[in-house]
Amino acid sequence: MKRLVLACAALAATVALALPASAGAGTGFTLKEKQWSISKPPTLKHGVTYTVNVKNVGTFPHDLLIDGKGVSDRGIHNAHPIAPGKAASFTVKFPSAGTYRFYCAIKGHAAKGMQMNVKVS
Repeated sequence: MKRLVLACAALAATVALALPASAGAGTGFTLKEKQWSISKPPTLKHGVTYTVNVKNVGTFPHDLLIDGKGVSDRGIHNAHPIAPGKAASFTVKFPSAGTYRFYCAIKGHAAKGMQMNVKVS
């Protein structure tokens, strides 16, 4: 019996090492916003629906929008910004590979650095 348990444990460890890092992982990720930056997302693939959790770790309200190939103003709009210390989420599916713009659309925030171009494969 002890050998069977050890064999099962060894097999499980081997399978875990053989799987890619994303295998079994959810399709969600978290971005943190603060004055005047947005954290970088993980590697993203087109055709996958992601749940984006946005945490405002700053002291001003922020929003987050995504624009790019077939995606327009997807995200959390400035009509309902995320208050400091709060979080909000939305889903997005990138229809094709390419470059997408992630940004805070509250007046002046993108110009101060709250924007980035993200490559989706």
